[in-house]
Amino acid sequence: MCNLMSSDFANTLGLKKEKINIPVSGISDTAFNAKRKSTGTILNSDGSFSATLDFLVIPKITDLMPSTSIDLEEIKIPSYVKLADPNFYSPAKVDLLIGAELFFSILKGNRLCINNSLILQETVFGHVLNGTVEGKQEVQHCGLISQVENSNNLVKKFWEVENITDIPTSSNKDELDFGNHFMQTYRGDKGGKYIVSFPLKENMLLGNSIQLAKQRLDNLWKRLHNDSSMANLYCKFMKEYEELGHMQKIDNSDNLKYVMPHHGDYRADSSITKLRVVFDASAASTSGVSLNNCLLKGGVVQDYLFSILLGFRKHKVAFTADVKKMYRQIWVNPDQCNFQCILWKNRSCEEPSLYKLLKSRTVPNLLLC
Repeated sequence: MCNLMSSDFANTLGLKKEKINIPVSGISDTAFNAKRKSTGTILNSDGSFSATLDFLVIPKITDLMPSTSIDLEEIKIPSYVKLADPNFYSPAKVDLLIGAELFFSILKGNRLCINNSLILQETVFGHVLNGTVEGKQEVQHCGLISQVENSNNLVKKFWEVENITDIPTSSNKDELDFGNHFMQTYRGDKGGKYIVSFPLKENMLLGNSIQLAKQRLDNLWKRLHNDSSMANLYCKFMKEYEELGHMQKIDNSDNLKYVMPHHGDYRADSSITKLRVVFDASAASTSGVSLNNCLLKGGVVQDYLFSILLGFRKHKVAFTADVKKMYRQIWVNPDQCNFQCILWKNRSCEEPSLYKLLKSRTVPNLLLC
């Protein structure tokens, strides 16, 4: 005989569950497979008894017990008797079912007859009531281990597998706040460009970040000084970035919010993109806080890969394409561009100049890497 625990009870206790696949049979060959198991310790109120058991975790053990309410006026229980369940007369869920391996260990010798059909049996947890109660039984109930799915649920599961699924709605507060912020702040200009604002958290204090950016720039130029090919590509990238209007030189540093270090991911043997410039918004300021720390985290916005692949079956012809500089077509709210400033110089001997990036550098409205 096995020990059983309901899924709701295991979740309430926060127990760790281990994946299994164990067949369990009950009355009249009723069978199902238990998918989880957990380990727990049971003990009585005074601590005189405890036992650690393995439980099969299943969705439901049985229906409410008792099946109907019991009239206490028909049962004369002595006042000195301590009951294991003082509310035994009210129907309630069964959270645990103890198997034969422990059942007889919890029984004690004292038994008290209430009448011809009811007996109080003493256990390590207190007295339990056994027998039958006279009166009208509106529900005839027989408890057994079972898990039966009706045909409607089986058909529903079939269509869920076959259909292209939607992305589940998140219940995470940060993700909900992120989505609300985006819907309330994004806009388009007359030219059809999208403009977004950073989803900033409340009460986040950014410290000084320019000194770290200077140090990282000096270290970058030490590397560029030893690799002329990387240096040429880096300078070309920065020049193009400015000529395209994606960043703008600024003279006044009074209103700086955050200065990002940057570095290059250089692969000389690549046939497509030899250099990728990475702007590091995770670098901590003097307060220990980075720009990424100040931003709400967005949820998953793309569809499941499985659904994307299935989508190709919906049309006779499918196209794939790569949009050049796609993410840079998203502009940042001009009032918040001072949150994404950088330092740059075309030669190691020059003094660095300050720039602010006018466009999103990664996924729209999301800096987090």
